[in-house]
Amino acid sequence: MSRKGLIIIIITALVLAIGITVVFTYQLSRDSGKPQQQQETDTAQGETLSPAEQAHLEELMQEVSGVRELAQKKKLKSLRMNEKDLQKKLHEDLEEEYSQEEEEADEKILKALGLMAENLDLRSVILGVYTEQVEGFYDVDEKEIVLVNRGGQSSDMEDFVLSHELTHALQDQNFVLDKPPLEEENYTGNKELAVESLIEGDATVAMMYYALEYLDLDKILTESFKGVGTESEALEAAPAYIQESLLFPYEEGANFVMELFFSSGWEGVDRAYSSPPLSSEQIIHPEKYMDAPDPPREVTLGDMSQTLGSGWNLLDEEVLGEFDLRVLFKEYGEDDTAEEAAAGWGGNLTQYYEGPEGKYVLVMKTNWDSPEDAGEFFDHYKKYMKERFGTSAAILESSPGHVLWQVPDHLYLLSLNGSDTSVIVAPSSEILERIRPKVLSGLLTLSWPPLQVPALHR
Repeated sequence: MSRKGLIIIIITALVLAIGITVVFTYQLSRDSGKPQQQQETDTAQGETLSPAEQAHLEELMQEVSGVRELAQKKKLKSLRMNEKDLQKKLHEDLEEEYSQEEEEADEKILKALGLMAENLDLRSVILGVYTEQVEGFYDVDEKEIVLVNRGGQSSDMEDFVLSHELTHALQDQNFVLDKPPLEEENYTGNKELAVESLIEGDATVAMMYYALEYLDLDKILTESFKGVGTESEALEAAPAYIQESLLFPYEEGANFVMELFFSSGWEGVDRAYSSPPLSSEQIIHPEKYMDAPDPPREVTLGDMSQTLGSGWNLLDEEVLGEFDLRVLFKEYGEDDTAEEAAAGWGGNLTQYYEGPEGKYVLVMKTNWDSPEDAGEFFDHYKKYMKERFGTSAAILESSPGHVLWQVPDHLYLLSLNGSDTSVIVAPSSEILERIRPKVLSGLLTLSWPPLQVPALHR
C-alpha cells in the first residue's frame, strides 16, 4: 500500500473514531456578529489557564506550527469553560448566527425533501449535538482557544484534539478566516461547505501529522475506539443528513487536502486559501479543482410568488450540491448508486414557496455536465420516489423525459431536458400548472462565474 493510501486510511479511522469529538470546533465560533461588549461578557465566563497550562499550550503551538509550516504571528489567548457555560455560549452563538427565520426555512426544505422527520425540530437537534460533542474550539472573533472541562481523556488525547484547534489559530493568523475569500455574505450553503471542508480538512491532516511526530498514535486510536458511541446519543438520534453534514468537512475535506499536499506540499494547501474550492463537488472530486477547474454554474430562477397567486411567498432558495443530492439518494437507496446519481453535478437552484394554510411548493432545477449525467439523475429520482412513497405514489403521466406522480397532499413533476433536470412539488394541479410553463420553458438560464480568484462563505 502507498504511503498516501495508508495516511488516508488512518485519517478516515480517526475521523470515524473521534471526528465528532473535534467537530464544531470551528463552525459555531465563526461570524457571531455580536457587539464587542457582549463578546467580552461571554468570554469572561471562562477561567484563565494556569501558568503551567498556558506554557504547555504555547509549547504545543510551536510544535503544531512546525508540523503545519505556518508561522505563529500573535501570542495565543486561551481560557477554559465548564459545560454549563459552554452550553450557554453555544446557544447564544447559534441565536446570533442562525436566525429563527433561517432555521425554519431550512427545516421546511429538509422535511419537504424527506431528509428530516416531521416531528423533529432542527434547532433542538443542532443544539443537542453541539452541546454533546464539543471538546474545545477556536473562537475566530476573540482569537482564542477555548478548552472544555470534561475529563476522562489522557494527556495524549487532549493534545491530539488541541493540535486541531491550534491549526485553526494558525490558519486565522495567516489567512484570516472571517474575511474574503474565505467568508462572503453571498456564499451559498454549497460554497460554504466547500470552504469549511478546506479549513477542517487542513486541520485534520495537520492533526494527524502532529500525532505521527509527537504522540502515541496506537494509544490514541485505542482510546478513540473505546469511546465510540459512549457520548453520542444526540448525534445518533439526529437525521442522517445532519450526521453526514458534520462529518463531510473532516473526512472528505481531509481527502481533498491530502490531494493538494501530495501534489504540492503545504505550499499547495496554502495557495488554496487565496482561491478556495467553491462546491462540494470539488471537494469530492479534487481533480475538478486542481487539474481541470470546474466551478459551479449559477442556475437562476425568478421569484414566482406572483405567478403562484395571492398569499404565496418565496421563503427560501438554496443550492443543493453534489453532497446534498448524494445524501438524498442514500437516504432512499444504496451508497454506490447514490454517488453515481449525484456525480456530474454542474449547478442547482432550489426554491421553497409558502402559501395559504401551510401549503408549499418546492422547485429544484439542476444543470449537469452531460445529458447522460442528467439522465442518471432522472432515473434515480424515479427510484427515490418509489423508495420514499412506495405504493402511495401513483403515476399520472409518464414519458421518456417526464413523470408526474400523485402522493398524499402533493403532486411531483420530474422533467428532463438535455443536460438539465427539474422537479416541481405542488399541492394541486392548479398550482402546478401556474408555474409549470415558466419552470420548464427552454434551457436553464446559466451564468458562469469567473475562475476562482480572491474576493470571495456561508
